[in-house]
Amino acid sequence: MARKEREKRAWAAKVIKKFIKGFMTRHQPIGADNSEYLMYVRQNYLTRLKDNLPKTVLHRDAWLTPPPIMHEVGQTNQIKSNDLVRTL
Repeated sequence: MARKEREKRAWAAKVIKKFIKGFMTRHQPIGADNSEYLMYVRQNYLTRLKDNLPKTVLHRDAWLTPPPIMHEVGQTNQIKSNDLVRTL
């Protein structure tokens, strides 16, 4: 029982260290150190975006600010909203 508890703690410490290392290297190109952290950032942003969608596409200020790794997605949303405004 103590062995399982020790293994759980070792696994948790490993995960936390990897997360911290990913946070520290988040502005560098995607690599082995930060890939899981950046995947978490993307997933978290998309989840928050899903929960906080604006009522209409015309409310440009209502969109959440994307993290730097998701800057392309933010630009895509802006382009789509511009195209929708032009077609209306």
